[in-house]
Amino acid sequence: MLFQAIMKFSTFQHDFRRHNPRLPGRVVAAFLLLFVLFSAGCNRDPKKFLAKGNASFDQGKFAEALIYYGRAIQLNPRYAEAHFKLAQTQLKLSSWSAAFAELQRTIELQPDNWQAQLEMGRLQLVAGQKQEAKDRAQLILKSNPSNVEAQVLLSDADAALGNSADAFQEANDAVKMAPERAASYMNLAQLQMRNGNLKDAELNLLKAQSLDLKAVTPYLMLGGLYHQLKRDADSEKQFQAAIAAAPQDPSPRAALAALYYSEGKTEQAEQVLTDAKNQLSSTPAAYRMLGDSYLSRGQLDKATAEFGALSAKYPDDLAGRRDTPEPGLRLRLEC
Repeated sequence: MLFQAIMKFSTFQHDFRRHNPRLPGRVVAAFLLLFVLFSAGCNRDPKKFLAKGNASFDQGKFAEALIYYGRAIQLNPRYAEAHFKLAQTQLKLSSWSAAFAELQRTIELQPDNWQAQLEMGRLQLVAGQKQEAKDRAQLILKSNPSNVEAQVLLSDADAALGNSADAFQEANDAVKMAPERAASYMNLAQLQMRNGNLKDAELNLLKAQSLDLKAVTPYLMLGGLYHQLKRDADSEKQFQAAIAAAPQDPSPRAALAALYYSEGKTEQAEQVLTDAKNQLSSTPAAYRMLGDSYLSRGQLDKATAEFGALSAKYPDDLAGRRDTPEPGLRLRLEC
């Protein structure tokens, strides 16, 4: 049986690497080694590996979850739930083509998996398949007329298609469908900002903020809106509030630094980025921001020195993958 597994290895290796081009080599190697070991005769219950994958997913160990979900699918290629969870994991890893393929397989096996249909519609919209995204949103709403996320997708698709009147009506309908859902107000505000209706956009963003004080996006959108209105003091307050609401998220710090740079406050901007580097030292997106700012501003000597220091401090982490297992990771794969 081991010999048969090894004979399958070459083909499987090619397919796995083709569908997961963004994964580091050591993760792929671990997956492929486990494939051979599993094929040689470990536990045959796909539900067990689905459960293990879910546990890893919930802990943010997405590369590890790939291994478990892949094993579940190997044992039962028609296991729709495993395909869907694998797709969600690929989305977390920004492996868009792999996620697309797994969502397609999920929908083939389970057409009434409306969350999979929704995720597929979102991917199609991002990929520029505007009409396909709209058709999928309408398909979901036909069976689930109260699905507010599908309603938002429909609005976004119509906006992308240039159907502004329909998009606004659909966005307003989404607010009516879920008046306590902050994201619906943000979606409507975004459309209003594109249309130049900044006053109503501000009101909707303030409403979204009041519904979810810990959500970062309303603060960032309001900060951007106030900067557009040349209300930079208010913009600064919003970005600072966003940092307080989500101190581990580097995006509010980046927004505040960008505001300071736009005001000519270079020293304050660099202090924000330095604080991000020191306070979020385990987050690549945070500790790279200062070097990236030097690079974008043409300060090549400073950028070179900064990235040199980072390279020495984080020799294995500059790819920015917090989800990558450390070398020597031992997975809990009881047979």
